[in-house]
Amino acid sequence: MDANIRILVVDDEPDIRQLLRILLENRSYQVAEASSGEEAVRRLRTDPAYDLVVMDIMMPELDGIKTLLKLRESRNIPVILLSAKSED
Repeated sequence: MDANIRILVVDDEPDIRQLLRILLENRSYQVAEASSGEEAVRRLRTDPAYDLVVMDIMMPELDGIKTLLKLRESRNIPVILLSAKSED
């Protein structure tokens, strides 16, 4: 794997962010975290060097879809949307 690939993990759940960080870092990726869509948009505007965003689709306030649309206003970065929702 390319250790120069930078991935931004965006999820409002700290446990999910930590799990994704561990999985991605074990593959030698550089990983940063954001706890909300708003934070992700700010980070990507101030530091455009990320190569990929892995993001929860169901976050409060600015969900994954809305965040994706905001990100696409300024740049075309690959985004993987995911959900950990389970039915009880």
